[in-house]
Amino acid sequence: MKSSSIDYDVRALVKIGAVALAGVASFTYLRHRRKSKRRHDTEDFPNLPPPGPTFQEYLEVLKQKRGTELQEEWNIKYGPCFTIRSPSTLLIPNIVVVADPPTVRELTIKQANMYRDPSRFTTRSPAFAAATRNAVGTSVTGLVGEEWRWRKDALIREFHRSRLLSDDRGLLDVMIREGKRLCDDLDVASERTEAVEVDVLTTRAAVGVVLFFLFGRRLDFDPEEMRDAAKDLLDYLGFQLGNPLHFVLKYLPFSQSWDAERKKRRAWAVVDKIVRPEIEQLVAEADGAPVPNDRMPGSVLASLIAKEPRFTSGGVSSMIAEARVFVQAGFETTAHSLAFALGMLAERPDLADMINMEGMAALRGDISKVSVPSMKSALENTPTAKHV
Repeated sequence: MKSSSIDYDVRALVKIGAVALAGVASFTYLRHRRKSKRRHDTEDFPNLPPPGPTFQEYLEVLKQKRGTELQEEWNIKYGPCFTIRSPSTLLIPNIVVVADPPTVRELTIKQANMYRDPSRFTTRSPAFAAATRNAVGTSVTGLVGEEWRWRKDALIREFHRSRLLSDDRGLLDVMIREGKRLCDDLDVASERTEAVEVDVLTTRAAVGVVLFFLFGRRLDFDPEEMRDAAKDLLDYLGFQLGNPLHFVLKYLPFSQSWDAERKKRRAWAVVDKIVRPEIEQLVAEADGAPVPNDRMPGSVLASLIAKEPRFTSGGVSSMIAEARVFVQAGFETTAHSLAFALGMLAERPDLADMINMEGMAALRGDISKVSVPSMKSALENTPTAKHV
């Protein structure tokens, strides 16, 4: 009984200390924001776009998940670009909303072009860089221009399209197999009239290709675990950016920050149990160990380990953090795009049938002998898919 009382007192002291520390951090943060605001007011910044809906209206729309529904209405009412004023800029910055689809498209293209000109990554905010580093671990390549350049230089020769699609790489074969398996799983579910989690099926297909791309051979994994790990890491990244006191509150048991840290560690464990053994094996192979018979040449990690000393300078833990970035960035968007595309086609069976007929006609009714030329020909001669 006495021991239990002591344990309770210790836990209470830990919570009181954490709350006190959070209070001190809050005071320091607010004081810093006030100073920053005074500096901001004395500098010459461009005017914000005209006002739009109130902050309370904006929160209500987010709560009801009606942002997409109201995009056109806001565009007509407030113009293509407007500002949602924050009730307290000390805590929450003003929000600039772009509601015009062509404008969004231009911004998206500009963002995509950053990959063509990696030096633009030097403009990424320190807060985002720190949040990314905390989400995936400390690696040798930060999201800035110079590191992207030497990473690109180390990979560019092996990743020319003709090399990627060559038979000895096996990448095209893996992509075709994963696509066929996805189709087969959907066919079986349809015949049995079973409900399926489409995002799990598309995650399995996308992760299978990404892992082969990274390591040069097929690896086993649980698609549900990978899907949930990706969600946990993205949630953690967003939580950090939206909670300036996270670095203090994460030590407070059962707080939201503490729970976010727990989910991050769980996500790391899911990814690491797949990538750690492979990275350790690739390092050993670079030092002369036998290469497994099923490993195809020219994988991403093998190329970086063999050709770029800076990549290996941080040790295995740094390379694992890099692999987390590759896995997360490589499959999540592809899996969701596939899932949404399948959902849209399920709502429009007429379009699904049309695309299927055009594709089968372009492949001359034989999908068992798919090759690079036949796939290219199919895309060029499938009018519906070509013009989407």
